[in-house]
Amino acid sequence: MGEGPPGAARLINARRETVTRTPAFRTAYARRRCLLPADGYDEWQVDGTRKQPWFLSSPDGGSLARPGGRGPRSSAARPGRFRCARRLAVGPAVGNVRNDGPELVQPVAPEQPPMLF
Repeated sequence: MGEGPPGAARLINARRETVTRTPAFRTAYARRRCLLPADGYDEWQVDGTRKQPWFLSSPDGGSLARPGGRGPRSSAARPGRFRCARRLAVGPAVGNVRNDGPELVQPVAPEQPPMLF
């Protein structure tokens, strides 16, 4: 990763709960919309102190289009989940933005049962 201000890596994702109040995202949220192509995305399941990352992807292995910069008037702005039939337990290395590569989506034995969403 390139040099940047301290804490910059934390700004790769906006949280739905705070996107309208966070200075780095509030203007883009109000004025811009886009689609982000992706092979899949990671979600973390938390059970007490245990955390298990899961890679969620399309059932046929195709690309997903996720809304980004959703404005308040956009139909995509209504909260909802993507329908993903493929769920793989993956290792905790996905939680570090410095890690990159196909090994991040290699399945591992889950540390906890798959009770997702």
